[in-house]
Amino acid sequence: MTGQDHRHHGRMWAVVVLALAIVTMAGTAMAARPSVTASLGSDRFPVDQGTMLTVTVTGDTASRPELPRVDGLQFLYQGQSSRMEWVNGRFSSSLSYLYQVQAARPGNYTIGPIRVRVAGQVVKSRPIRCTVLPPASGATGPATGAGAGGSAAPPAAGTTRLRSGEADRIGFMRIIPKKSASYAGELVPFTIKAYFRQGIRVTVKSQPQVNGDAFVLQLDDQRPQQDEEVVNGIPYTVLTWHGTLSGIKAGTYPLEVDIDTTLLVRRARQHPSSMFGAPFFDDPFFDDFFGTLTRKEIKLVSPRRSLTIRDLPTKGRPRDFRGAIGTFSMAVTASPTRTRVGDPVTLKMRVSGTGNFDLVQAPVFSGGPEWKTYPPSEKFTDKGNGRGTKEFTMAIVPTTAAIKQIPPVTFSYFDPAAGRYTTLRSEAIPLQVTGGTPAAPPPVTTATPAAPAAGRKSAAAGATVSGLAPIHTSLGHLQPAIVPLYRKAWFLALCGLALAMLLAALALAIRRNHLRKNPHILEERRAREELARHLLAMKDAVERDDGARFLETSRLAIQDRAGQVWHREPRSITSADLRQHLPADSILVRVFTMAEHAGYSGEVPKGKELRELMEKIRTELEGLS
Repeated sequence: MTGQDHRHHGRMWAVVVLALAIVTMAGTAMAARPSVTASLGSDRFPVDQGTMLTVTVTGDTASRPELPRVDGLQFLYQGQSSRMEWVNGRFSSSLSYLYQVQAARPGNYTIGPIRVRVAGQVVKSRPIRCTVLPPASGATGPATGAGAGGSAAPPAAGTTRLRSGEADRIGFMRIIPKKSASYAGELVPFTIKAYFRQGIRVTVKSQPQVNGDAFVLQLDDQRPQQDEEVVNGIPYTVLTWHGTLSGIKAGTYPLEVDIDTTLLVRRARQHPSSMFGAPFFDDPFFDDFFGTLTRKEIKLVSPRRSLTIRDLPTKGRPRDFRGAIGTFSMAVTASPTRTRVGDPVTLKMRVSGTGNFDLVQAPVFSGGPEWKTYPPSEKFTDKGNGRGTKEFTMAIVPTTAAIKQIPPVTFSYFDPAAGRYTTLRSEAIPLQVTGGTPAAPPPVTTATPAAPAAGRKSAAAGATVSGLAPIHTSLGHLQPAIVPLYRKAWFLALCGLALAMLLAALALAIRRNHLRKNPHILEERRAREELARHLLAMKDAVERDDGARFLETSRLAIQDRAGQVWHREPRSITSADLRQHLPADSILVRVFTMAEHAGYSGEVPKGKELRELMEKIRTELEGLS
């Protein structure tokens, strides 16, 4: 194969790869369509137990799901996980959000649809249904076994489960909650301490875990603090965790925490008695040097204690209460305080304190129809041990110049220390609004065409001053929903046209390659074209009754056709060659001889004879082989 053939094959493969790439990209675009699915670990569970809700978002990055408010159900955020795959040239990613679901009473519930904002658009999941059954255990008092708080999981095979009283020679645990009674959803600070006797090598294999599902445990730090303490004259290595504990359901439940550890214990050597006293090798140094290590799997368990969880009171519950429990303060600022009708004002609301910030939502803005509001964004700063600050940023837009102040915002929470609900209310913030026309009371009159133009002009002027595009206070002209590029008809038609052109180019390249490998095909085509040209010239000579031109053109046609069939140079063929290959009575031999004699004799056919010769020559040339 020549270098030219190699280059040609390279171009062919490039065309094929490009076509496949376009098809693959189209398939990838279609596969990247975002979707949201929600599923429950179990759609039937007792009221004194819980289940897990998993919300999975595929296709693009997304914000945290907006869970619906379901009377009788509570959702506690547990974390998230991500997954990425590349299968057959298609990339896919998904993000899963995990929530603990607890019910207040038995019944049938519907969760959803759950809304998630993905790539600027809102995607909804299908609603899911669940059935909450009566309690699995009727005990509501202090439990000493597998009660409402859930039984401890059995230890793994080969693992020794030791409570603190049974492990005093190895170690023990202490769990120290700040109080022994709390409200459902309240964060109770606690401390967990694991004591290990010095001289024992310890590997901690897990974080502290609460047995049962009556509590949710949150650690401030995954790595424990390490220290040394002396208890009853015995030195211990102490690992300390700090965090918060929250009860899920009202009742009295056992509280028990365990951790998985591996202990390396050095065995002491047996020393034979000696009549000469302690020998040199009885020194403890050689116990450390020659002693053997034993590996032992230990599950260290804290002493079981009871914790009482109470329901939040219904008396005095504010209408805007959304589950916040703790002690909070609120600060509200607005900027700018001088604005124009239709221009946004940024309202910042900062909630600080100690409590369950997972359930802290934005304070309620009490503005009326003269305000246009947008959903707030939030930012949380965790300071550990239940303390933190949550800042909400909200855009509000005045729609009339009659507004003189930003109305107060309210935030309600339950104070467990005082045992009552508290509502924080900010002060009204003075606001100066210029431009536009004060809103007229109903009924609203139809504005003249000039008024909207003037309003737009004023809004545009305000945008120039503030540097922001104006926010229109009227709905305006609606546009169709945003359609992704890969769904638009013109884009699909363009991709189809490009693919058709690539396939046509590929077919043309294959055809050229075939002709290059078979040159006789081109030769036959040229011969047919040349014969057609000669026949056309002969016909023209017949119509003009030009015998000399007819004979000359016939002689050239006979040479070209015979040269093609006999694979010889056409102009080297003579009448002797024709007599050798053709019958003696062949019209081709006769006409060729007449053409040779006409050069010096001047005798040429005329009229009817020309037409007869024309038809016979055509027939014999086309049948020549």
